[in-house]
Amino acid sequence: LKNWVGAARATELLNNVTDMQRYLSLTKQKLLFDAGVAAWKTGDAKKADRYLTEVEELDSNSPYMNDVYFLRAEIRIFLKRFEDARRDLARVATRGMQLKRLGYWNKAQVLTGETFLAEKDYNKAYASFSFVADALLQKTKDQIDPHSASPEFAPYLEQALYRAAFCASLLGMNQEPDFIVDQYVKKYGEFYPNGKYASEIRSLPKPITQK
Repeated sequence: LKNWVGAARATELLNNVTDMQRYLSLTKQKLLFDAGVAAWKTGDAKKADRYLTEVEELDSNSPYMNDVYFLRAEIRIFLKRFEDARRDLARVATRGMQLKRLGYWNKAQVLTGETFLAEKDYNKAYASFSFVADALLQKTKDQIDPHSASPEFAPYLEQALYRAAFCASLLGMNQEPDFIVDQYVKKYGEFYPNGKYASEIRSLPKPITQK
């Protein structure tokens, strides 16, 4: 213990059972999370899912839970467990709103949209993407909240605008009085003139008929 936290901190922990238990729990959480990341990187999705679930079982209020939920959702999307992925994303979206960290909420909405898109449920996909995209329509880039605009979360704003335009186009929504697809395309060009989806958003699909 001294080698990990130093002599003074080790003495404090040994003299306080509650602090020691908390420290040991946090250490185990970190080890399990790292094991989940490693398993995912080596292609063992099911093992990664198990490790991340163990973190949640150990402490559902773990400081690692936002990362756990996002990574486990990514894994479950890969495994085509879309409903399970959406449950994780709903949890982290709620936490984001409670913490007033809108970047978490935006990312969760965009990834939720991707799950519906994978299932070809374009109405629900559009609803998820538009939660984020519609909020951008009335803003300039410098009005975006700092958490959402941070390097970790900014790509999801761009993705939301493109995907909202994509789904709205498929659903035949570019009609009077709003011409909503045109609004998304215009805002995308304003925010991301050389963006990742710059060519795709200029050639959106034609409307389809959903059953």
